[in-house]
Amino acid sequence: MKNLIDGAAGGVLSPSEAVGLVARIVARLRDHPDVVRGPSVGGAIAFREVVEALAGLTGGMTREAMAKGALITLPPRISVKQTADSETIVSDIIREILFGIRPPCMQDEASDQLGSSSMRPDDIMASLAEIQAAMTRQDLDAANAKRFAVAPGKAGREESHGHWEKLYRSAESRGRYFTAKRAVMSLISSLEARLRAGEITPDEFEKQRARLMAGLRSLAGSEMHMSGRELASTIIEMMDAQDKQWNSEVSFSRMHMYYHIKGTCDGEKLNPFKEDYHALKWLIDDLQTQSILRPTDDAAGFLLTSVALDVLLSYLTDGRTKEHGSQVKQELIGSPLSYRSEGVRRYSRGDRFRDLSVRHTLREIAKRGHDLAQLKEGDLRIFMKEHREPRRDIILCIDTSGSMGFHQKLTYARLAAAGLVKAACQDGNRAGLVAFRDLGQTIVRLTGKCEDLLLNGIAGLSANGNTNIGDGIRSARELLLDSGSRNSKHLILITDGQASAVSEEAFARLSSPKGRDPTEESALFETSRAADAGVQLSVVYVAPRDEEIDRFVRDVADVGRGKIYRMSGLADLRNMLSVN
Repeated sequence: MKNLIDGAAGGVLSPSEAVGLVARIVARLRDHPDVVRGPSVGGAIAFREVVEALAGLTGGMTREAMAKGALITLPPRISVKQTADSETIVSDIIREILFGIRPPCMQDEASDQLGSSSMRPDDIMASLAEIQAAMTRQDLDAANAKRFAVAPGKAGREESHGHWEKLYRSAESRGRYFTAKRAVMSLISSLEARLRAGEITPDEFEKQRARLMAGLRSLAGSEMHMSGRELASTIIEMMDAQDKQWNSEVSFSRMHMYYHIKGTCDGEKLNPFKEDYHALKWLIDDLQTQSILRPTDDAAGFLLTSVALDVLLSYLTDGRTKEHGSQVKQELIGSPLSYRSEGVRRYSRGDRFRDLSVRHTLREIAKRGHDLAQLKEGDLRIFMKEHREPRRDIILCIDTSGSMGFHQKLTYARLAAAGLVKAACQDGNRAGLVAFRDLGQTIVRLTGKCEDLLLNGIAGLSANGNTNIGDGIRSARELLLDSGSRNSKHLILITDGQASAVSEEAFARLSSPKGRDPTEESALFETSRAADAGVQLSVVYVAPRDEEIDRFVRDVADVGRGKIYRMSGLADLRNMLSVN
Protein backbone atom coordinates (compact mmCIF):
# COMPACT_ATOMS: atom_id res chain seq x y z
CA MET A 1 0.00 0.00 0.00
CA LYS A 2 2.82 2.40 0.85
CA ASN A 3 4.44 2.00 -2.56
CA LEU A 4 1.11 2.64 -4.22
CA ILE A 5 0.31 5.92 -2.49
CA ASP A 6 3.82 7.37 -2.28
CA GLY A 7 3.94 10.46 -4.42
CA ALA A 8 0.16 10.72 -4.64
CA ALA A 9 -1.11 13.82 -6.36
CA GLY A 10 -1.97 16.53 -3.86
CA GLY A 11 -5.02 18.73 -3.68
CA VAL A 12 -8.38 18.31 -2.04
CA LEU A 13 -11.12 16.79 -4.18
CA SER A 14 -14.61 18.26 -4.29
CA PRO A 15 -17.49 15.98 -3.19
CA SER A 16 -18.61 15.65 -6.80
CA GLU A 17 -15.10 14.70 -7.98
CA ALA A 18 -14.80 12.13 -5.19
CA VAL A 19 -18.10 10.48 -6.09
CA GLY A 20 -17.13 10.39 -9.75
CA LEU A 21 -13.81 8.68 -8.95
CA VAL A 22 -15.48 6.14 -6.65
CA ALA A 23 -18.02 5.32 -9.38
CA ARG A 24 -15.26 4.91 -11.99
CA ILE A 25 -13.24 2.60 -9.75
CA VAL A 26 -16.29 0.44 -9.02
CA ALA A 27 -17.28 0.39 -12.70
CA ARG A 28 -13.79 -0.66 -13.77
CA LEU A 29 -13.81 -3.47 -11.19
CA ARG A 30 -17.17 -4.74 -12.47
CA ASP A 31 -15.90 -4.74 -16.05
CA HIS A 32 -12.50 -6.31 -15.30
CA PRO A 33 -12.10 -9.63 -17.17
CA ASP A 34 -10.69 -11.39 -14.07
CA VAL A 35 -13.47 -10.22 -11.72
CA VAL A 36 -16.36 -12.69 -11.42
CA ARG A 37 -18.51 -10.50 -9.14
CA GLY A 38 -17.80 -6.83 -8.62
CA PRO A 39 -18.75 -4.55 -5.70
CA SER A 40 -22.47 -4.07 -5.05
CA VAL A 41 -24.13 -0.70 -4.50
CA GLY A 42 -23.76 -1.32 -0.76
CA GLY A 43 -20.07 -2.05 -1.26
CA ALA A 44 -19.58 1.18 -3.22
CA ILE A 45 -21.30 3.16 -0.47
CA ALA A 46 -19.14 1.46 2.18
CA PHE A 47 -16.06 2.41 0.10
CA ARG A 48 -17.19 6.04 0.02
CA GLU A 49 -17.85 6.12 3.77
CA VAL A 50 -14.45 4.64 4.61
CA VAL A 51 -12.84 7.25 2.36
CA GLU A 52 -14.78 10.02 4.14
CA ALA A 53 -13.61 8.72 7.51
CA LEU A 54 -9.98 8.67 6.32
CA ALA A 55 -10.40 12.16 4.87
CA GLY A 56 -11.56 13.38 8.26
CA LEU A 57 -8.41 11.98 9.85
CA THR A 58 -5.99 13.29 7.22
CA GLY A 59 -7.51 16.74 6.73
CA GLY A 60 -9.25 16.44 3.39
CA MET A 61 -10.60 14.27 0.59
CA THR A 62 -7.44 13.46 -1.35
CA ARG A 63 -6.44 10.79 -3.85
CA GLU A 64 -4.23 9.30 -1.15
CA ALA A 65 -7.24 8.86 1.14
CA MET A 66 -9.19 7.30 -1.72
CA ALA A 67 -6.37 4.86 -2.48
CA LYS A 68 -6.19 3.76 1.15
CA GLY A 69 -9.97 3.41 1.37
CA ALA A 70 -10.12 1.34 -1.81
CA LEU A 71 -7.44 -1.10 -0.64
CA ILE A 72 -9.16 -1.50 2.74
CA THR A 73 -12.72 -1.86 1.46
CA LEU A 74 -12.83 -3.36 -2.03
CA PRO A 75 -10.67 -6.55 -2.16
CA PRO A 76 -12.95 -8.47 0.30
CA ARG A 77 -16.04 -7.34 -1.63
CA ILE A 78 -15.16 -8.83 -5.01
CA SER A 79 -14.83 -12.39 -6.32
CA VAL A 80 -12.06 -13.09 -8.82
CA LYS A 81 -10.93 -16.00 -10.95
CA GLN A 82 -8.63 -18.56 -9.35
CA THR A 83 -5.61 -17.30 -11.28
CA ALA A 84 -6.13 -13.67 -10.16
CA ASP A 85 -5.50 -11.76 -6.94
CA SER A 86 -8.17 -9.31 -5.75
CA GLU A 87 -5.74 -6.89 -4.06
CA THR A 88 -3.53 -6.74 -7.15
CA ILE A 89 -6.51 -5.99 -9.38
CA VAL A 90 -7.70 -3.21 -7.05
CA SER A 91 -4.19 -1.76 -6.87
CA ASP A 92 -3.84 -1.68 -10.66
CA ILE A 93 -7.19 0.05 -11.08
CA ILE A 94 -6.31 2.62 -8.40
CA ARG A 95 -3.05 3.42 -10.20
CA GLU A 96 -4.91 3.81 -13.45
CA ILE A 97 -7.84 5.95 -12.28
CA LEU A 98 -6.36 7.97 -9.42
CA PHE A 99 -2.80 8.51 -10.64
CA GLY A 100 -2.93 7.93 -14.42
CA ILE A 101 -0.46 5.02 -14.33
CA ARG A 102 -1.85 2.70 -17.01
CA PRO A 103 -0.86 1.10 -20.32
CA PRO A 104 -1.58 3.12 -23.48
CA CYS A 105 -4.21 0.55 -24.51
CA MET A 106 -6.27 1.40 -21.47
CA GLN A 107 -6.82 5.10 -22.04
CA ASP A 108 -9.76 6.46 -20.11
CA GLU A 109 -11.98 7.87 -22.83
CA ALA A 110 -14.36 9.42 -20.34
CA SER A 111 -11.48 11.33 -18.76
CA ASP A 112 -10.30 12.52 -22.19
CA GLN A 113 -13.77 13.78 -22.95
CA LEU A 114 -13.95 15.66 -19.69
CA GLY A 115 -10.57 17.19 -20.35
CA SER A 116 -11.62 18.61 -23.69
CA SER A 117 -14.56 20.81 -24.45
CA SER A 118 -16.60 21.25 -27.58
CA MET A 119 -18.49 24.18 -26.11
CA ARG A 120 -18.20 27.40 -28.02
CA PRO A 121 -17.59 30.65 -26.13
CA ASP A 122 -20.86 31.99 -27.55
CA ASP A 123 -22.75 29.09 -25.92
CA ILE A 124 -21.22 29.81 -22.53
CA MET A 125 -21.90 33.53 -22.82
CA ALA A 126 -25.52 32.89 -23.86
CA SER A 127 -26.13 30.70 -20.83
CA LEU A 128 -24.48 33.21 -18.52
CA ALA A 129 -26.55 35.99 -20.06
CA GLU A 130 -29.72 34.09 -19.14
CA ILE A 131 -28.58 33.80 -15.54
CA GLN A 132 -27.57 37.44 -15.33
CA ALA A 133 -30.86 38.52 -16.93
CA ALA A 134 -32.83 36.52 -14.38
CA MET A 135 -30.92 38.16 -11.55
CA THR A 136 -31.20 41.63 -13.07
CA ARG A 137 -34.98 41.30 -13.39
CA GLN A 138 -35.01 40.41 -9.67
CA ASP A 139 -37.61 37.77 -10.36
CA LEU A 140 -35.75 34.85 -8.83
CA ASP A 141 -38.66 34.26 -6.46
CA ALA A 142 -40.96 33.71 -9.41
CA ALA A 143 -38.39 31.52 -11.10
CA ASN A 144 -37.86 29.50 -7.93
CA ALA A 145 -41.60 28.91 -7.70
CA LYS A 146 -41.24 26.79 -10.86
CA ARG A 147 -38.28 24.74 -9.73
CA PHE A 148 -38.71 21.00 -9.88
CA ALA A 149 -42.47 21.39 -10.26
CA VAL A 150 -44.25 18.09 -9.77
CA ALA A 151 -46.97 17.28 -12.26
CA PRO A 152 -49.00 14.37 -10.86
CA GLY A 153 -50.34 13.36 -14.28
CA LYS A 154 -52.05 10.06 -14.91
CA ALA A 155 -50.30 6.78 -14.33
CA GLY A 156 -49.27 5.10 -17.51
CA ARG A 157 -49.43 8.21 -19.69
CA GLU A 158 -45.69 8.03 -20.27
CA GLU A 159 -45.41 4.24 -20.00
CA SER A 160 -44.86 3.78 -23.74
CA HIS A 161 -41.96 6.21 -23.95
CA GLY A 162 -39.46 3.56 -22.91
CA HIS A 163 -36.59 5.80 -21.74
CA TRP A 164 -36.27 8.36 -18.98
CA GLU A 165 -34.92 11.05 -21.28
CA LYS A 166 -38.29 11.21 -23.06
CA LEU A 167 -39.83 12.54 -19.85
CA TYR A 168 -37.70 15.66 -20.09
CA ARG A 169 -37.02 18.39 -22.53
CA SER A 170 -34.70 17.97 -25.47
CA ALA A 171 -30.97 17.32 -25.11
CA GLU A 172 -30.35 20.89 -26.21
CA SER A 173 -32.52 22.19 -23.38
CA ARG A 174 -30.83 20.01 -20.75
CA GLY A 175 -27.46 21.00 -22.13
CA ARG A 176 -28.12 24.66 -21.30
CA TYR A 177 -28.01 23.90 -17.59
CA PHE A 178 -24.78 21.89 -17.76
CA THR A 179 -23.15 24.44 -20.07
CA ALA A 180 -24.13 27.22 -17.68
CA LYS A 181 -22.92 25.23 -14.69
CA ARG A 182 -19.44 24.82 -16.15
CA ALA A 183 -19.33 28.55 -16.74
CA VAL A 184 -20.60 29.36 -13.23
CA MET A 185 -18.06 27.01 -11.63
CA SER A 186 -15.35 28.72 -13.65
CA LEU A 187 -16.51 32.13 -12.42
CA ILE A 188 -16.58 30.90 -8.82
CA SER A 189 -13.02 29.59 -9.22
CA SER A 190 -12.02 33.06 -10.43
CA LEU A 191 -13.72 34.59 -7.40
CA GLU A 192 -11.80 32.20 -5.13
CA ALA A 193 -8.54 33.30 -6.76
CA ARG A 194 -9.47 36.96 -6.20
CA LEU A 195 -10.35 36.16 -2.58
CA ARG A 196 -6.96 34.53 -2.00
CA ALA A 197 -5.24 37.50 -3.62
CA GLY A 198 -7.08 39.87 -1.27
CA GLU A 199 -8.93 41.65 -4.11
CA ILE A 200 -12.35 40.95 -2.55
CA THR A 201 -13.51 40.37 1.01
CA PRO A 202 -15.01 37.07 2.23
CA ASP A 203 -18.42 38.75 2.46
CA GLU A 204 -18.19 39.93 -1.15
CA PHE A 205 -17.12 36.46 -2.25
CA GLU A 206 -20.05 34.78 -0.49
CA LYS A 207 -22.52 37.34 -1.83
CA GLN A 208 -21.41 36.93 -5.46
CA ARG A 209 -21.15 33.16 -5.13
CA ALA A 210 -24.68 33.00 -3.70
CA ARG A 211 -26.03 35.12 -6.59
CA LEU A 212 -24.38 32.88 -9.17
CA MET A 213 -25.68 29.69 -7.53
CA ALA A 214 -29.18 31.19 -7.20
CA GLY A 215 -29.16 31.91 -10.92
CA LEU A 216 -27.99 28.38 -11.66
CA ARG A 217 -30.71 26.94 -9.46
CA SER A 218 -33.28 29.06 -11.25
CA LEU A 219 -32.08 27.73 -14.60
CA ALA A 220 -32.19 24.13 -13.30
CA GLY A 221 -35.75 24.64 -12.09
CA SER A 222 -36.87 25.95 -15.43
CA GLU A 223 -35.34 22.97 -17.26
CA MET A 224 -36.55 20.12 -15.07
CA HIS A 225 -40.19 19.06 -14.99
CA MET A 226 -41.02 16.03 -12.87
CA SER A 227 -43.87 13.89 -14.14
CA GLY A 228 -45.98 11.74 -11.84
CA ARG A 229 -44.15 8.67 -13.11
CA GLU A 230 -40.72 10.17 -12.43
CA LEU A 231 -41.73 11.30 -8.93
CA ALA A 232 -43.02 7.80 -8.14
CA SER A 233 -39.82 6.28 -9.55
CA THR A 234 -37.69 8.68 -7.48
CA ILE A 235 -39.46 7.63 -4.28
CA ILE A 236 -38.98 3.95 -5.15
CA GLU A 237 -35.28 4.60 -5.87
CA MET A 238 -34.91 6.21 -2.45
CA MET A 239 -36.58 3.20 -0.84
CA ASP A 240 -34.21 0.93 -2.76
CA ALA A 241 -31.21 2.98 -1.61
CA GLN A 242 -32.51 2.88 1.96
CA ASP A 243 -32.84 -0.91 1.83
CA LYS A 244 -29.43 -1.48 0.23
CA GLN A 245 -27.60 0.55 2.90
CA TRP A 246 -28.67 -1.53 5.88
CA ASN A 247 -29.83 1.63 7.59
CA SER A 248 -33.11 3.33 8.41
CA GLU A 249 -32.16 6.55 6.69
CA VAL A 250 -30.43 7.91 3.63
CA SER A 251 -28.42 11.05 3.13
CA PHE A 252 -27.62 13.32 0.23
CA SER A 253 -24.10 11.91 -0.15
CA ARG A 254 -25.41 8.36 -0.22
CA MET A 255 -28.06 9.19 -2.81
CA HIS A 256 -25.40 10.94 -4.91
CA MET A 257 -23.29 7.77 -4.78
CA TYR A 258 -26.35 5.57 -5.45
CA TYR A 259 -27.21 7.42 -8.67
CA HIS A 260 -23.60 7.49 -9.85
CA ILE A 261 -23.31 3.74 -9.38
CA LYS A 262 -26.59 3.06 -11.18
CA GLY A 263 -25.62 5.32 -14.07
CA THR A 264 -21.92 4.58 -14.33
CA CYS A 265 -21.73 0.91 -13.32
CA ASP A 266 -25.18 -0.49 -14.01
CA GLY A 267 -25.64 1.47 -17.23
CA GLU A 268 -29.19 2.55 -16.35
CA LYS A 269 -30.71 5.55 -18.12
CA LEU A 270 -31.24 8.15 -15.41
CA ASN A 271 -32.52 11.65 -15.28
CA PRO A 272 -29.21 13.57 -15.76
CA PHE A 273 -30.13 15.98 -12.98
CA LYS A 274 -29.95 13.12 -10.47
CA GLU A 275 -26.31 12.52 -11.31
CA ASP A 276 -25.44 16.20 -10.94
CA TYR A 277 -24.20 17.19 -7.47
CA HIS A 278 -26.01 20.52 -7.14
CA ALA A 279 -29.20 19.61 -9.02
CA LEU A 280 -29.69 16.51 -6.86
CA LYS A 281 -29.26 18.58 -3.71
CA TRP A 282 -31.92 21.03 -4.89
CA LEU A 283 -34.19 18.15 -5.83
CA ILE A 284 -33.89 16.69 -2.32
CA ASP A 285 -34.53 20.12 -0.79
CA ASP A 286 -37.74 20.39 -2.81
CA LEU A 287 -38.87 16.92 -1.77
CA GLN A 288 -38.43 18.01 1.84
CA THR A 289 -40.44 21.16 1.15
CA GLN A 290 -43.26 18.95 -0.17
CA SER A 291 -43.01 16.77 3.01
CA ILE A 292 -42.12 13.71 0.92
CA LEU A 293 -38.87 13.58 2.91
CA ARG A 294 -38.25 14.66 6.49
CA PRO A 295 -34.88 15.26 8.16
CA THR A 296 -33.79 12.89 10.91
CA ASP A 297 -33.41 14.10 14.48
CA ASP A 298 -29.69 14.68 14.05
CA ALA A 299 -30.28 16.29 10.61
CA ALA A 300 -27.57 14.04 9.13
CA GLY A 301 -29.98 12.30 6.78
CA PHE A 302 -33.64 12.03 5.92
CA LEU A 303 -36.54 9.57 5.97
CA LEU A 304 -39.42 9.00 3.62
CA THR A 305 -42.82 10.00 5.00
CA SER A 306 -46.49 9.07 4.80
CA VAL A 307 -46.80 11.62 1.98
CA ALA A 308 -44.33 9.57 -0.09
CA LEU A 309 -46.47 6.45 0.37
CA ASP A 310 -49.61 8.42 -0.50
CA VAL A 311 -47.97 9.59 -3.75
CA LEU A 312 -47.06 6.02 -4.69
CA LEU A 313 -50.47 4.60 -3.78
CA SER A 314 -52.21 7.32 -5.78
CA TYR A 315 -49.95 6.70 -8.78
CA LEU A 316 -50.36 2.93 -8.70
CA THR A 317 -54.16 3.16 -8.43
CA ASP A 318 -54.49 5.92 -11.06
CA GLY A 319 -55.57 8.33 -8.31
CA ARG A 320 -58.83 6.46 -7.63
CA THR A 321 -59.95 7.01 -4.04
CA LYS A 322 -63.17 5.05 -3.56
CA GLU A 323 -63.99 4.29 0.04
CA HIS A 324 -63.32 0.56 0.07
CA GLY A 325 -60.55 -1.44 -1.49
CA SER A 326 -60.23 -4.54 -3.61
CA GLN A 327 -61.52 -8.04 -2.96
CA VAL A 328 -57.99 -9.00 -1.90
CA LYS A 329 -58.01 -6.41 0.88
CA GLN A 330 -61.47 -7.53 1.99
CA GLU A 331 -60.27 -11.13 2.20
CA LEU A 332 -57.27 -10.10 4.31
CA ILE A 333 -58.94 -7.63 6.70
CA GLY A 334 -62.61 -8.56 6.36
CA SER A 335 -65.55 -6.94 4.60
CA PRO A 336 -66.34 -3.29 5.34
CA LEU A 337 -68.35 -2.64 8.49
CA SER A 338 -72.13 -2.34 8.08
CA TYR A 339 -74.14 0.29 9.93
CA ARG A 340 -77.79 0.82 10.79
CA SER A 341 -78.31 4.54 11.12
CA GLU A 342 -79.93 5.83 14.28
CA GLY A 343 -83.29 7.61 13.96
CA VAL A 344 -86.90 7.96 15.12
CA ARG A 345 -89.87 6.42 13.28
CA ARG A 346 -93.46 5.43 13.89
CA TYR A 347 -94.24 2.18 15.65
CA SER A 348 -95.26 -0.71 13.43
CA ARG A 349 -96.46 -4.17 14.36
CA GLY A 350 -93.57 -6.50 15.03
CA ASP A 351 -91.33 -3.86 16.64
CA ARG A 352 -89.86 -4.81 19.99
CA PHE A 353 -91.29 -3.14 23.09
CA ARG A 354 -87.81 -2.27 24.36
CA ASP A 355 -87.26 -0.09 21.28
CA LEU A 356 -90.18 2.21 22.27
CA SER A 357 -88.99 5.69 23.20
CA VAL A 358 -91.05 7.32 25.97
CA ARG A 359 -89.37 10.68 25.39
CA HIS A 360 -90.07 10.79 21.66
CA THR A 361 -93.63 9.47 22.15
CA LEU A 362 -94.44 12.21 24.72
CA ARG A 363 -92.96 14.81 22.38
CA GLU A 364 -95.24 13.59 19.56
CA ILE A 365 -98.32 13.74 21.85
CA ALA A 366 -97.47 17.30 22.92
CA LYS A 367 -96.92 18.37 19.31
CA ARG A 368 -100.40 17.10 18.36
CA GLY A 369 -102.07 18.67 21.41
CA HIS A 370 -103.30 15.34 22.75
CA ASP A 371 -103.29 14.08 26.32
CA LEU A 372 -102.26 10.67 27.58
CA ALA A 373 -105.85 9.47 27.68
CA GLN A 374 -105.97 9.98 23.90
CA LEU A 375 -102.78 7.97 23.22
CA LYS A 376 -103.08 5.98 20.01
CA GLU A 377 -100.87 3.47 18.31
CA GLY A 378 -99.91 6.09 15.71
CA ASP A 379 -98.43 8.29 18.46
CA LEU A 380 -95.91 5.67 19.51
CA ARG A 381 -92.37 6.28 18.38
CA ILE A 382 -89.48 3.86 17.98
CA PHE A 383 -85.91 5.05 18.48
CA MET A 384 -83.36 2.96 16.62
CA LYS A 385 -79.86 3.22 18.06
CA GLU A 386 -76.85 2.98 15.80
CA HIS A 387 -75.92 -0.63 15.18
CA ARG A 388 -72.56 -1.73 13.88
CA GLU A 389 -70.60 -4.90 13.59
CA PRO A 390 -67.81 -5.31 16.12
CA ARG A 391 -64.67 -3.46 15.04
CA ARG A 392 -61.47 -5.32 14.23
CA ASP A 393 -57.97 -5.01 15.64
CA ILE A 394 -55.44 -5.58 12.83
CA ILE A 395 -51.66 -5.88 13.20
CA LEU A 396 -49.40 -5.65 10.14
CA CYS A 397 -46.36 -7.83 10.92
CA ILE A 398 -43.66 -6.96 8.37
CA ASP A 399 -40.45 -8.85 7.61
CA THR A 400 -37.53 -6.35 7.59
CA SER A 401 -34.69 -8.88 7.47
CA GLY A 402 -31.75 -8.54 5.10
CA SER A 403 -33.31 -10.75 2.41
CA MET A 404 -36.14 -8.21 2.03
CA GLY A 405 -33.60 -5.62 0.85
CA PHE A 406 -33.11 -7.44 -2.47
CA HIS A 407 -35.30 -7.25 -5.58
CA GLN A 408 -37.32 -4.42 -4.00
CA LYS A 409 -39.22 -6.88 -1.80
CA LEU A 410 -39.41 -4.45 1.13
CA THR A 411 -40.69 -1.74 -1.23
CA TYR A 412 -43.55 -4.04 -2.27
CA ALA A 413 -44.15 -4.90 1.39
CA ARG A 414 -44.35 -1.22 2.38
CA LEU A 415 -46.88 -0.44 -0.34
CA ALA A 416 -49.01 -3.48 0.45
CA ALA A 417 -48.98 -2.58 4.15
CA ALA A 418 -49.85 1.04 3.40
CA GLY A 419 -52.83 0.02 1.27
CA LEU A 420 -54.08 -2.35 3.98
CA VAL A 421 -53.67 0.30 6.70
CA LYS A 422 -55.64 2.87 4.73
CA ALA A 423 -58.43 0.36 4.02
CA ALA A 424 -58.54 -0.72 7.67
CA CYS A 425 -58.76 2.86 8.95
CA GLN A 426 -61.45 3.78 6.40
CA ASP A 427 -63.57 0.87 7.66
CA GLY A 428 -63.35 2.04 11.27
CA ASN A 429 -60.89 -0.61 12.44
CA ARG A 430 -57.85 -0.20 14.64
CA ALA A 431 -54.42 -1.03 13.21
CA GLY A 432 -50.89 -1.41 14.52
CA LEU A 433 -47.44 -2.19 13.15
CA VAL A 434 -44.81 -4.76 14.13
CA ALA A 435 -41.50 -5.31 12.31
CA PHE A 436 -39.20 -8.26 12.77
CA ARG A 437 -35.70 -9.32 11.86
CA ASP A 438 -33.59 -11.00 14.57
CA LEU A 439 -36.45 -10.24 16.98
CA GLY A 440 -39.90 -8.69 16.74
CA GLN A 441 -40.36 -4.99 17.54
CA THR A 442 -43.49 -2.90 18.02
CA ILE A 443 -43.33 0.14 15.73
CA VAL A 444 -46.84 1.58 16.27
CA ARG A 445 -49.34 0.34 18.87
CA LEU A 446 -52.99 -0.23 17.95
CA THR A 447 -54.69 2.99 16.94
CA GLY A 448 -57.79 3.99 15.03
CA LYS A 449 -57.09 7.66 14.48
CA CYS A 450 -53.45 8.02 13.44
CA GLU A 451 -53.19 6.85 9.83
CA ASP A 452 -50.23 9.19 9.24
CA LEU A 453 -48.43 7.72 12.26
CA LEU A 454 -48.80 4.22 10.82
CA LEU A 455 -47.74 5.27 7.31
CA ASN A 456 -44.70 7.12 8.67
CA GLY A 457 -43.75 3.97 10.56
CA ILE A 458 -44.08 1.88 7.39
CA ALA A 459 -42.08 4.36 5.29
CA GLY A 460 -39.24 4.37 7.84
CA LEU A 461 -38.67 0.60 7.80
CA SER A 462 -35.30 -0.71 6.61
CA ALA A 463 -33.81 -4.12 5.85
CA ASN A 464 -31.18 -5.79 8.03
CA GLY A 465 -30.41 -8.94 9.98
CA ASN A 466 -31.89 -12.44 10.06
CA THR A 467 -35.51 -13.59 9.72
CA ASN A 468 -37.15 -14.60 13.00
CA ILE A 469 -40.74 -15.06 11.81
CA GLY A 470 -41.73 -16.78 15.04
CA ASP A 471 -40.75 -13.83 17.23
CA GLY A 472 -42.50 -11.42 14.87
CA ILE A 473 -45.74 -13.40 15.24
CA ARG A 474 -45.25 -13.57 19.01
CA SER A 475 -44.82 -9.78 19.26
CA ALA A 476 -47.89 -9.16 17.10
CA ARG A 477 -50.01 -11.66 19.06
CA GLU A 478 -49.07 -10.10 22.40
CA LEU A 479 -49.83 -6.62 21.08
CA LEU A 480 -53.28 -7.76 19.95
CA LEU A 481 -54.14 -9.57 23.18
CA ASP A 482 -52.85 -6.77 25.42
CA SER A 483 -55.20 -4.26 23.83
CA GLY A 484 -57.98 -5.07 26.30
CA SER A 485 -60.68 -4.77 23.62
CA ARG A 486 -63.30 -7.34 22.64
CA ASN A 487 -62.75 -6.66 18.94
CA SER A 488 -61.96 -9.54 16.59
CA LYS A 489 -58.21 -10.01 16.16
CA HIS A 490 -56.40 -10.22 12.81
CA LEU A 491 -52.69 -10.58 12.11
CA ILE A 492 -51.36 -10.03 8.57
CA LEU A 493 -47.85 -11.40 8.09
CA ILE A 494 -45.92 -9.81 5.19
CA THR A 495 -42.77 -11.78 4.39
CA ASP A 496 -40.69 -13.54 1.77
CA GLY A 497 -41.02 -16.72 3.86
CA GLN A 498 -37.27 -17.28 4.30
CA ALA A 499 -37.15 -18.04 8.04
CA SER A 500 -33.55 -18.12 9.24
CA ALA A 501 -33.52 -17.41 13.00
CA VAL A 502 -35.10 -18.54 16.25
CA SER A 503 -34.63 -17.10 19.74
CA GLU A 504 -33.03 -19.28 22.43
CA GLU A 505 -36.18 -19.11 24.54
CA ALA A 506 -38.37 -20.24 21.63
CA PHE A 507 -35.94 -23.02 20.69
CA ALA A 508 -36.05 -24.36 24.26
CA ARG A 509 -39.86 -24.51 24.11
CA LEU A 510 -39.97 -26.58 20.93
CA SER A 511 -40.82 -30.24 21.22
CA SER A 512 -38.59 -33.01 19.98
CA PRO A 513 -37.42 -32.63 16.37
CA LYS A 514 -40.03 -33.48 13.75
CA GLY A 515 -37.87 -33.23 10.66
CA ARG A 516 -38.68 -29.52 10.20
CA ASP A 517 -36.29 -26.60 10.40
CA PRO A 518 -36.52 -25.16 13.97
CA THR A 519 -36.91 -21.64 12.57
CA GLU A 520 -40.06 -22.75 10.73
CA GLU A 521 -41.20 -24.88 13.67
CA SER A 522 -41.00 -21.80 15.93
CA ALA A 523 -43.12 -19.78 13.49
CA LEU A 524 -45.78 -22.52 13.35
CA PHE A 525 -45.75 -22.86 17.15
CA GLU A 526 -46.39 -19.13 17.59
CA THR A 527 -49.07 -19.21 14.87
CA SER A 528 -50.83 -22.04 16.73
CA ARG A 529 -50.74 -20.05 19.98
CA ALA A 530 -52.23 -17.06 18.17
CA ALA A 531 -55.00 -19.19 16.64
CA ASP A 532 -55.82 -20.75 20.04
CA ALA A 533 -56.25 -17.20 21.41
CA GLY A 534 -58.70 -16.31 18.62
CA VAL A 535 -56.26 -14.46 16.36
CA GLN A 536 -56.68 -15.08 12.62
CA LEU A 537 -53.40 -15.00 10.69
CA SER A 538 -53.16 -14.35 6.95
CA VAL A 539 -49.99 -14.10 4.85
CA VAL A 540 -48.94 -11.70 2.11
CA TYR A 541 -46.14 -13.65 0.45
CA VAL A 542 -43.59 -11.35 -1.23
CA ALA A 543 -41.51 -13.71 -3.37
CA PRO A 544 -41.30 -15.58 -6.67
CA ARG A 545 -42.61 -19.11 -6.71
CA ASP A 546 -40.58 -21.60 -4.68
CA GLU A 547 -42.09 -24.95 -3.75
CA GLU A 548 -40.32 -25.32 -0.40
CA ILE A 549 -41.22 -21.83 0.74
CA ASP A 550 -44.75 -22.30 -0.61
CA ARG A 551 -45.23 -25.32 1.63
CA PHE A 552 -44.14 -23.44 4.74
CA VAL A 553 -46.27 -20.39 3.95
CA ARG A 554 -49.29 -22.59 3.28
CA ASP A 555 -48.78 -24.32 6.63
CA VAL A 556 -48.65 -20.96 8.45
CA ALA A 557 -51.87 -19.76 6.83
CA ASP A 558 -53.61 -23.10 7.47
CA VAL A 559 -52.68 -23.12 11.15
CA GLY A 560 -53.64 -19.45 11.42
CA ARG A 561 -57.01 -20.10 9.69
CA GLY A 562 -56.31 -17.26 7.28
CA LYS A 563 -55.68 -16.48 3.61
CA ILE A 564 -52.56 -16.33 1.41
CA TYR A 565 -51.91 -13.64 -1.16
CA ARG A 566 -48.82 -14.01 -3.33
CA MET A 567 -47.17 -10.79 -4.46
CA SER A 568 -44.41 -11.45 -6.98
CA GLY A 569 -44.56 -8.30 -9.10
CA LEU A 570 -46.14 -4.97 -9.86
CA ALA A 571 -49.30 -6.54 -11.32
CA ASP A 572 -50.03 -8.35 -8.04
CA LEU A 573 -49.41 -5.15 -6.08
CA ARG A 574 -51.75 -3.15 -8.33
CA ASN A 575 -54.41 -5.84 -7.91
CA MET A 576 -54.15 -5.56 -4.14
CA LEU A 577 -54.30 -1.76 -4.16
CA SER A 578 -57.00 -1.45 -6.82
CA VAL A 579 -60.56 -0.44 -6.00
CA ASN A 580 -63.76 -2.27 -6.92
